[in-house]
Amino acid sequence: VLYFFHLWLFLCLLAVSVCSQAGVEVVAGDNITLWCRHGLSESDYLFWCKHTNNSVPVYIACRYYSLTLRPNPCRFITENERVEMMVNSENSSLTIRSVNVSDSGLYYCSSLYQKYMIYSHSTYLQIRAGSAADGVFPLLTLLFGSMNAVLLSALLVLIFINQSYRKELREEVLKT
Repeated sequence: VLYFFHLWLFLCLLAVSVCSQAGVEVVAGDNITLWCRHGLSESDYLFWCKHTNNSVPVYIACRYYSLTLRPNPCRFITENERVEMMVNSENSSLTIRSVNVSDSGLYYCSSLYQKYMIYSHSTYLQIRAGSAADGVFPLLTLLFGSMNAVLLSALLVLIFINQSYRKELREEVLKT
């Protein structure tokens, strides 16, 4: 019976991961906040998990949620200093600061209800390595935009001078 329950739980988790997964792509070095809606109606544990193709799911953050006290970190999970978990009465957030490529993976939150784990929707986080071109493009856009403005202004000045010169020539021709 216990084996059947674990198999059922694994299949449900797999179905949630495959069917309702959202994807987010960010550049290395950025900060990202993932959100999870939970259904805790009494005091219990809330977890954030990360799963990659070549590892088992890893608990990366945990809070003991209480209806009367503020959420406290779990003593049995060591959190990375770049990770911050927040919990309120309806939602939980996981903020990862200065992400890097190794942060890529499937993230989901889960809660412990009595002795059962309840899993939420998942988000696949893809980290794209930053490149030197990421900072160059806005600079080039500004440079070429400025050059266009200067050239357009010069062209308008030349057209104005040319029209003034033609007007003077016409007036001279009419006088003679």
